[in-house]
Formats: sequence, structure tokens, C-alpha cells
Amino acid sequence: MQKTVSVKDVVTSTETENLEIEVDIPNAEITANATAHIRISYTNNGSESIELNIDPDAPTPLPSTEEEPGLVLLSDAYDPTRASDECWKPEEESFPEPAVVNQYAIEPGQTVKLEYDVWANPQQEASCIDPGEYEFEPMDGEFVLIVEDE
Repeated sequence: MQKTVSVKDVVTSTETENLEIEVDIPNAEITANATAHIRISYTNNGSESIELNIDPDAPTPLPSTEEEPGLVLLSDAYDPTRASDECWKPEEESFPEPAVVNQYAIEPGQTVKLEYDVWANPQQEASCIDPGEYEFEPMDGEFVLIVEDE
């Protein structure tokens, strides 16, 4: 069941000038004991404050654009129960949306990091994280995660 995760094609939206998005993978392995961990960083390279609809303390779930098969990136704030000991798929079918829209200001020169774990999308029929390419569209950007069998 060992798999690895890599990232490609990180693109920042042209709509928000001076905002740079970086995606890195502190833990690229998916095993029975741990899933991969990724970090999305937003850096303000401009001279003005940029406001984004994010909460660095409890990032909202980020599903891949395709649900079947699909992935969902979950922060520690969600702490779901695994559907089985073999796979990183949550029992829950959906996750609560925040009641309040967060406006987080990123000051000039500041970087904000959102931390996520990689899970199988609970909406899909497959029981585990399948190998493949998964596209994500976070706030003001997009990127592709590649899952491969080891």
C-alpha cells in the first residue's frame, strides 16, 4: 500500500498581483501508519496588504477538482476517523463549512502557510487513495498532486 506524493504545475492566479503560491511536501509517503503531508504557502511580494479568504489556524478542506477518483486535503482541525485501518479515507461524507467567512490579511513580505494531510475523497467509491494525477484549485491558484505506487 506504500505510495508517494509529488507536486507539479503550481500556478498563481494573475488576478491577485504580488501573491505567490508555493506547494511543498514535508512528508511524501502514504503508508498504513501515516499519510502524506503538504504545505501551501502564500507570500505577499508587493507593498500593499492582501486579504484572502483563508484561516491559517483551521484551513477548510480542499477537494480535488475531480471527485471520482478524488482526494481531499484536510487540516488537523478536522481530524476525521478513518473508514479502515488500511486506507486514508474518512468515514464522513462531508465536512462542516465555517459559519463565518475569514478575511486574513497578508502583509508585505509576509508568508502564510496552510498545513494539510492527503486523504481519499469520501464521496468516491474507491476505498483508498488511487495512483494518478489530481488537480487542486486553492485560493488564487492551482496545482497538481501526483500519487504513485512505490
